[in-house]
Amino acid sequence: MASGSHGFRSTEIIVNADDGFYSDIRDRGIVSCLSTVDRGVSDVSVLMNGAVAKSLHFNLTEGKPLSKPKFVRSLLNDHGYFLGKHGFRRKLVFSGIHMNEVAVELESQINAFRDVFGTIPSHFDGHQHVHVLPAEINFYREVSDQAMKAKEIFSSYSLKYTQKFIGMALMGKNQTMESLDQSLSSFENCKNVEFMVHPGYRTIKHTNESNNLEGCGDPDGPDLFSQSSDREHEMFFLTSDEFKDYLVVHNYELLKFSDLS
Repeated sequence: MASGSHGFRSTEIIVNADDGFYSDIRDRGIVSCLSTVDRGVSDVSVLMNGAVAKSLHFNLTEGKPLSKPKFVRSLLNDHGYFLGKHGFRRKLVFSGIHMNEVAVELESQINAFRDVFGTIPSHFDGHQHVHVLPAEINFYREVSDQAMKAKEIFSSYSLKYTQKFIGMALMGKNQTMESLDQSLSSFENCKNVEFMVHPGYRTIKHTNESNNLEGCGDPDGPDLFSQSSDREHEMFFLTSDEFKDYLVVHNYELLKFSDLS
């Protein structure tokens, strides 16, 4: 069973909602999860180039960059938009993405975040998971090796991170009490875990391109997952008594990233 169910000590769980600032209707759904009594979401990652940012949801795949296009050309298509999830992956495989340009765009998004909030983000993650879903196994191994080495570096600079992460297999209709319990029960002696979620009301793709204001300004409008009922399924799951009772019974303490010790 998960360490939180042993009863000897609580396990810290950060339920982090991705894709904040994507649209007004998305944000209303996320806020409902944050404001519910005994809330089901404890933190939010936001898109700085969304239509509507405390944690930064770094975006390299949807909408337009915050940097001047001439400084991030390898990240863009001929119309000045990001390449999309699949386009980015394909170009990454063939070494067409310039990492120095990724750094430029990351700095631009951090600066935009700081301008809005007056502080740096409490944590970073990536939009559409491009940063953790490389298409080549060799690249995957390299990233994994670098992640292991990074833990020591992070610790030396007092950068905090959770010991465990769940959510990739718990998206949309796959987010059930049974699947959640299976994921959490696989951890032994775990101090803290991040549960990545995607709640919110579904967005609408307008037939008139000028009305496609939802999302990151991409001319194709919101992506399919944004328009899916899966997001509403997650929203109702996270605000359910069953989910909140599970956290209490299994001794999970809901925290924000800024609360990590």
